[in-house]
Amino acid sequence: MMKNLSQRVLIIEDDADSAESLKMLLELNACAVETASDGESGLAAARSFKPQIIICDIGLPGKINGLEIAQIIKQDDSLHPVHLIALSGYGQTEDIKKTQNAGFHHHLVKPADFDKLINLIAQIPKI
Repeated sequence: MMKNLSQRVLIIEDDADSAESLKMLLELNACAVETASDGESGLAAARSFKPQIIICDIGLPGKINGLEIAQIIKQDDSLHPVHLIALSGYGQTEDIKKTQNAGFHHHLVKPADFDKLINLIAQIPKI
């Protein structure tokens, strides 16, 4: 399914193949996409790229995990408004509560269903 999403999306994902697949899918749907492979570079990219949407893995290498990224972004007025989508290998009720408490708007379980992701992004208002 192809849509003209026209959103700026940052993907923070340490699995290079997953990040590249998501990037290609989103670019095919008219998104401007940047990627980062860990929390530190993800925050730097968020500050420079100013995405409308961040798709973020929870288990990231380095000093900052996905939950901490969401908390930092929610406290940084220069990054508002940004829509946060958690991407995790864990989908239990407690995992979803953790991502919601950290500030994520949505929680998708890996591997992400591309149609579901595209439809979700299509519903996010452009800013």
